[in-house]
Amino acid sequence: MFSLDLDLFPFPNVLISYFSFIFFLSLMFLMMFWLFLYLKI
Repeated sequence: MFSLDLDLFPFPNVLISYFSFIFFLSLMFLMMFWLFLYLKI
């Protein structure tokens, strides 16, 4: 999807995995929300 230069962002791997997990959960929540709105209409 997107590539970041890891030299500019020296984050630990735990922090990167944590943010990717939060991003994945938010994306799934948005998909479920739009599906709910689509089925409701």
